[in-house]
Amino acid sequence: MYKTRINLLSPEKQKFLDKMIVFQFIKNILDISIFSLCIISIILLGGEIILQEHFNALAQQTAQTTSRYSSANKHFQEINTILENTEKIQQEYYSWTETLNSLASALPDGVTLDNISVDREQKKIVFSGLANTRENLLLFEQNLNTLPFMNEIKVPLTQLTQKELVPFNLTSSLK
Repeated sequence: MYKTRINLLSPEKQKFLDKMIVFQFIKNILDISIFSLCIISIILLGGEIILQEHFNALAQQTAQTTSRYSSANKHFQEINTILENTEKIQQEYYSWTETLNSLASALPDGVTLDNISVDREQKKIVFSGLANTRENLLLFEQNLNTLPFMNEIKVPLTQLTQKELVPFNLTSSLK
């Protein structure tokens, strides 16, 4: 800012002119600032509009993709549930075919089984039935003791008191 050099004016008018120059300078700076703020605001509003349109397009794509693949995702979840259940069942599976074949081959003629109870949790097996003779029952006991999956089994003495038509109830633990 240049100080006015007009000497024809009174000192009061010169001071007034100096104040006017400062005021005009501040006014021009404020005008430039407001104009700059307006330009920046317009740019930011334009950027917001562009970003909002981009966001809307993304949201629409996501909604379409979700609805398109939701049935496939549900199907995959059902398959995964079935596979998990199958795996649990397979972990609990035990092949009884070999065990039953071994038990059938251990059964001598003259021994009839009425019931076989197997408790896998307590590892216990119970045989009940009728033997034609005491010797058949003892032979059945010996055959059961030779099976690899059974612990030693003993016939109670109370069941050996009869010579013929001996009812029996044998209990053993499984290995």
